[in-house]
Amino acid sequence: MKKWIAGLTISVGILGFSTNVLAAEINGESTGSIPVQGTLGADNTDENGGIDEGNEDWVNVTVPSKTLFYSSPGEDVIKAPTYSIINNSGRPVTIQANGFTLNGPNGINQDTNLEVNLDATAGSSFNSIPIIKEGAAIGPLSNVKIAELGNNAGKLTSDAADGSAPSEMTFTYSGSLDGSKVTTKQVSNYNLKLRFVVPDTF
Repeated sequence: MKKWIAGLTISVGILGFSTNVLAAEINGESTGSIPVQGTLGADNTDENGGIDEGNEDWVNVTVPSKTLFYSSPGEDVIKAPTYSIINNSGRPVTIQANGFTLNGPNGINQDTNLEVNLDATAGSSFNSIPIIKEGAAIGPLSNVKIAELGNNAGKLTSDAADGSAPSEMTFTYSGSLDGSKVTTKQVSNYNLKLRFVVPDTF
């Protein structure tokens, strides 16, 4: 497993963020003051970490360093282990897929009619996303939602009960192929690109 913190991500889209600012009106007075909070060593695992809402600095997610799928000789089904993604952050994080691309030469015979899905489960939520169709990687994706994870206490909002939302999701790969077309071992490498979105309010 690999711990990804914002700014240290690989194959992950850059997150935009906005800052919500509360305003006070000074009317009929010649002076005013603005409170300032300074936090050094802000902790993104702490709900009160001192980071502005919606900032990608809240992203603190553990993902697998490598995943795989395969078929056995002569079989027409795709098999894969089960993997997990864990939200370590003090804020909820939405996991999105924004691409599945070939990395290097394609060693898979297109005649195998390979079809592969990414199947993700978070609590009672299940999403299946096609990533390979007719032997070809799907390519760019429009930030398709995989799962919404609560913060490290299992909360989607600050007033929610601890454990009311999953802070961990699992995923695997499933699919089919024409196993009769696989006469020798065929290997291709891909990149699954992820995006992590932090809400503007908590």
